[in-house]
Amino acid sequence: MAFIGMVFAGAFFLFLAAVGFIGLVMLIIGIAVRKKYKIASNVLLVLASIGIIIPIGVVVYLIMPKTQVFETEIGTVKIRPGWISQYNEYLANNDTEKIQSLFDKHPEMIYYYDINRKTLLIYGQEHLNVEIMQIAVDHGAKFDDPYIYDRKIFENSFDSFFSGVDWGENGFPPFGETTDDVINTVRFMIDNGASLKYATKREGIFQNFYEQAESWVMKDGVRSEKDIELLTLIQNNL
Repeated sequence: MAFIGMVFAGAFFLFLAAVGFIGLVMLIIGIAVRKKYKIASNVLLVLASIGIIIPIGVVVYLIMPKTQVFETEIGTVKIRPGWISQYNEYLANNDTEKIQSLFDKHPEMIYYYDINRKTLLIYGQEHLNVEIMQIAVDHGAKFDDPYIYDRKIFENSFDSFFSGVDWGENGFPPFGETTDDVINTVRFMIDNGASLKYATKREGIFQNFYEQAESWVMKDGVRSEKDIELLTLIQNNL
């Protein structure tokens, strides 16, 4: 299906290019014969304008940022491209004050997710950033959102936890090493309703977050005091 889509898209853009080329040719001819054949020249110039404007208009329409629509628990929500641009800029700069202000002005932003289906709450979770998660929760975000976790890949927030963090990169701890940031993130998620259990019974796969965490903490070959603290926190709330 993707290949067929690419073929149709390629054919469409070739058609636009052909229309534009024909329009350009008409423009040149129309100018060249204007003195001798004024009426014919005017007709050619009109057709040339149409032939040039249509492809340009289509391309501009396709590349312009558009309002995005999201289906949520409260119905359809529309997010304007300007809000998304600001959101991406503030996240890149880790500017929590501006993120807070943006969500205060446009609370519907809490339902926005990017091409990877990452909301502000998920961004905070994957960056072990409790402050970001708190902003999201304060504006109505919920863990285990069924509109995000459709069980095709991950069942809920904890199911995606260990795969979401860039372990060992960009200042994050190595894979399998429990830190205070890891513990604080997990505690925040538990305190705000994230389920430690997985509803779907899966053969050969972890049935809850405790089993997942128990395997994860041994990936670095060490069972540290922080590992035990993390596992105890999870077990006490399972």
